[in-house]
Amino acid sequence: MGNNSSQPTVEQMVVNEATHMMPPDQIVQDHPDATVIAHPINTVYPKHFNFEDNTFKNPDVTIAQPPMTDQIRIYSEIMMARQFVPNEHQLRTMKPNWEAIHSPNHNNIQYTWLGHSSFFVQVGGFNVLTDPVFRQRCSFFQHLIGPKRLRPVPMTVDELPPIDVVVISHNHTDHLDLQAVKDLVRVNKQNMKLYVPLRMKAWLHKNVEELSNEQCIEMDWWQSIQHTFRPNVVPHPHSVGEQTASGVLDITFLPSQHWSVRNLFDTNYQLWGGFGFTYTPNNTTFPKRVFYFAGDTGYNNYLFKEIRTRFSDPNGGIDVAFLPIGAYGPRWFSASQHTDPVEAVQVAQDINARHSCGCHFGTFVVSTEPVLEPIEKLHQVLQLMKLDYQQYQPWNEHGDNFFVTVCHGETYLCKHKTIADNANVLEGANKDQNTAVILQTEREKLI
Repeated sequence: MGNNSSQPTVEQMVVNEATHMMPPDQIVQDHPDATVIAHPINTVYPKHFNFEDNTFKNPDVTIAQPPMTDQIRIYSEIMMARQFVPNEHQLRTMKPNWEAIHSPNHNNIQYTWLGHSSFFVQVGGFNVLTDPVFRQRCSFFQHLIGPKRLRPVPMTVDELPPIDVVVISHNHTDHLDLQAVKDLVRVNKQNMKLYVPLRMKAWLHKNVEELSNEQCIEMDWWQSIQHTFRPNVVPHPHSVGEQTASGVLDITFLPSQHWSVRNLFDTNYQLWGGFGFTYTPNNTTFPKRVFYFAGDTGYNNYLFKEIRTRFSDPNGGIDVAFLPIGAYGPRWFSASQHTDPVEAVQVAQDINARHSCGCHFGTFVVSTEPVLEPIEKLHQVLQLMKLDYQQYQPWNEHGDNFFVTVCHGETYLCKHKTIADNANVLEGANKDQNTAVILQTEREKLI
């Protein structure tokens, strides 16, 4: 992009937009690349953008790819890990609870795990889908090579109820399934909105012909957008009566410590992150419901505490958090980009989550740890900390345990505790032993 009066540089556009000299819509229309920074959130250069090489970055951590010799070694260890396929008792599946899915309790959060990082979340009449991946392999060549599903996807796009919101955390193949996006647009038409990180929108428009400009919304870290319910303008095959939502859903794109790549030449060209959701009912007698989808992330000492300060409901924390517990091996390579089970528990406490569900395990083998190890280690650390843990419970026994793992296809209804109950849970966890000390001293034993 040349530096002349008729074609301003990206840097000039930032200054112009910050001083309201150039309308944001005009920037987006005339200079698509400027969407990296041309939005109402940043009035100065964002600290997570590197102008020198035109990419995004983690503000305090550099995630570097290891030498080729180490990459070959990691790949060989991953191939060894793929040799073990858990039996049905070890890694269970459940048929979808269609009655619950089609008639959800609007006052509480209900979610169904579709595998890996894909959740179908229902609250207040809104249907939300996170990182939808429905294909058999997560690779660029899905029919030939790459990690294969250990368990089949519990339901298809065509079987899902109408979808209001789809969020995509980043562009890695185990989180962004292009065919799934095409199918979701085909089935839901203009009724669905897609919320994505900066610079993903142009790529999606290029690859998804039916995706309209209004349907796809790019977001930067800490940017919030209010999603208001729209009755289906195009009939959906699974609509049951007239759909109504009794409130609004605020969607916030939150930082994570990760990276992005979709081909050999676009490393960190697109942003990455997690999403926070706040449902505010019209009926003020009902409380807000807040849930958080972390996407992929490593752990650091300040990030999640900042999310707690800037996003969590000060009166009730986060009702439900979907946190990755797998793909952490080997640690010398993955520690900066993937949380292990110990760190996932720390994240839950950092953000003040009442209830967390572990994900990013048991679906695709993309790392070196044994397939079932994330569940085992999670259980161990929660036992040490005297926190509630639940695994594979019947529908009528669901509660609001501090941390759970669920079956592929299982629908979980959160019976939300009060703010006082949540405070008692965290107080009990720290009553006899300090949480930070446990996490620090037990790490080498557990991982």
